[in-house]
Amino acid sequence: MTLTLNSGVSFKSDAVYTHTLKARRGESASDQVIAKGVTIENGAQFDFRGKAHGTLVPGTSFTAISNTAATP
Repeated sequence: MTLTLNSGVSFKSDAVYTHTLKARRGESASDQVIAKGVTIENGAQFDFRGKAHGTLVPGTSFTAISNTAATP
């Protein structure tokens, strides 16, 4: 699932972002947040949940959070 925002997103110190990766024999998909500006406060947590059947292809990469703003 992809969540696309036309504005910024802030992960407060008590926030938990759960990122789910689903993979099955050569096919894979993962959650993603796309926002114009990303702020992650100290204490925010990243929860990775992998649901794989088989082995991922070496070199497979996933983007959990994409910042489309001109500045980091």
